[in-house]
Amino acid sequence: MGSGTFPGTYTFAANPLTVNGAATLNAGLTVSGVGPVIIGTDPGGTQILRVGGSATVVTDLTVGTSTSASHYVLLNAPTANTTGVVFQTGGTNSWVLARAPTNNNLELTTGPGTLVLRVLAGTNALVIGSTDPGGTGLLRVGGAMNVAASMTVGGAIENPNGGLLIRTNAPASNAAQYMQFVNSMNVMYFGIEGTAGSSLLGGATPGAIVLGNASPGRNIELFTNNVRRVTITDLQFTISTTTTRINANAAGDYAFAIGNVATTTPHIAQLAFTGNSPNSNTSNFLACVDTVGSRLIIYANGGIANFQANNVNLSDAALKDVGAVVDPAAWWDRLAALEVREFKYLDNMGAAPNIGLVAQQVQAVAPELVSASAFPSDEDSPLLGVYTSDLYHAHIAVTQELQRRILALEAKVS
Repeated sequence: MGSGTFPGTYTFAANPLTVNGAATLNAGLTVSGVGPVIIGTDPGGTQILRVGGSATVVTDLTVGTSTSASHYVLLNAPTANTTGVVFQTGGTNSWVLARAPTNNNLELTTGPGTLVLRVLAGTNALVIGSTDPGGTGLLRVGGAMNVAASMTVGGAIENPNGGLLIRTNAPASNAAQYMQFVNSMNVMYFGIEGTAGSSLLGGATPGAIVLGNASPGRNIELFTNNVRRVTITDLQFTISTTTTRINANAAGDYAFAIGNVATTTPHIAQLAFTGNSPNSNTSNFLACVDTVGSRLIIYANGGIANFQANNVNLSDAALKDVGAVVDPAAWWDRLAALEVREFKYLDNMGAAPNIGLVAQQVQAVAPELVSASAFPSDEDSPLLGVYTSDLYHAHIAVTQELQRRILALEAKVS
């Protein structure tokens, strides 16, 4: 057939029409002019494929062949369960992008209808993964999210390249649920410990909220306003702020309590100056104050300032195995032998002189008044202390004896 204008309709009944184009960028067939290009008609007169105007697919439209070795795109007819496009490779590996006819959701599925991605038409929420029994999905952006089975976001736990791993399980599961941050230096966990315990970190109790790491020598640090406030190391807990305040509203109870459950030589608290040794009454180890003023101060030099008239020593007979009355004669000469000295402490020679006893001299006269364990020392010989309360009561016994002797002399004189 030559070139030119050919009015009317031409039917090729015996053989198909083949248009061969040259092996160039030129098209093999060019249709120009006004009106759509129509390929095929169904029995009702609706075009199978129409470029321009409107077109309706009444049977499946396949681009390519559907043999097991082919690649093809399939567009479903409206009478199918879904209206969408099927992308298939090798006859079995298929993806379907479709609009669900019942709710107009846009869905991406793979295999025999396994949901991969869904956009909900009513809320525009994004659902990722196979659905749980309630139809919510493993991961949902927008609306509520329920986890019906375990879900991992990120690489495997053993991922050496680092990154974020989120492991979550169905709410009824007893397994641990957590986030794990990994890089070449550290492994950090934040989550809920499982029923068995010690799943996230060794020693974690069942059901505990766990925040910690599994690498030695790596701190946990808390910052506010770009300033480190709290540091937790393998050995200690450090608060870096100028003043640490603990406020509580606990009527009839203590606002702060510390316990030690150890059964062998337990201790409660140590207050230490780690930068220097003030050794003065201008720095305090402890200050107890109320809305009126100071009630008790323990100075850096070990001195105590308080309202001594309020001091009470527990002395109930129910707590004592009471013995005989002290014989003042046993203390008469020993008290007289004690030497009250003037002295200065070697680490505070600039201070005014003190007066008091020297433990070694007291030990030579009354060894029961001396303690060798009250003040631990790194020296070969322990530092000695004096039981001043016992000494005070020994003075009472001798003073009573002195009073009796004075009364006896007064009776003779009169």
